[in-house]
Amino acid sequence: MRRIHVFQGLTVCITLLILVWVCLIVCKFLEWNAFFSNDVFPVVYRLLIQELLRQMTVWVGIFCLGVLLLVILLFLGAYFKKEQMYQTVVPVDGFGRLNVDEVKGVIVYGTIEVKCRRQVLRIINHLLDSDGHSMSYEDLNEILGAGFYDGTYSSQKKANNLKYELKRALDGMPFVVCPSTPNQIRLMFVAK
Repeated sequence: MRRIHVFQGLTVCITLLILVWVCLIVCKFLEWNAFFSNDVFPVVYRLLIQELLRQMTVWVGIFCLGVLLLVILLFLGAYFKKEQMYQTVVPVDGFGRLNVDEVKGVIVYGTIEVKCRRQVLRIINHLLDSDGHSMSYEDLNEILGAGFYDGTYSSQKKANNLKYELKRALDGMPFVVCPSTPNQIRLMFVAK
């Protein structure tokens, strides 16, 4: 079950529980008020207890309304966050539908979600933002930190491994990572 459905179900349950609780408190208040209205207690005690009951009912009502308002605001916040996630402009080339969520650590294309390492997510973000959707291996130093690529054999292997991970992450999506030059990679949209 998706997290948003669980949250919505909990919101509805909490709201119903608060409403039932308020109804029970109102019923108890009416019973207590009737109990203290008879002539068994002196007038001063009756007035004092009735005033305390009224004050308690008012404060409990304010608390219940506050909790209810908080639950509703949380529900609306989750709903509008979900709506904003799906309101993206999709350009003709398809790059607009490819989203990188670094918080969750996933690449999202339509309904496809692929979990990736943070380095791969940063590279895809850079490729999406760059002109021509391409980058050189030297750009990896800007993205992943200085000294990642220095032209040596070992750094070339690290870059090739990242390129392989990019290809594997984009498998099943209409995107291909290919070399535009020996030390450059390019993200291309392939219509299926």
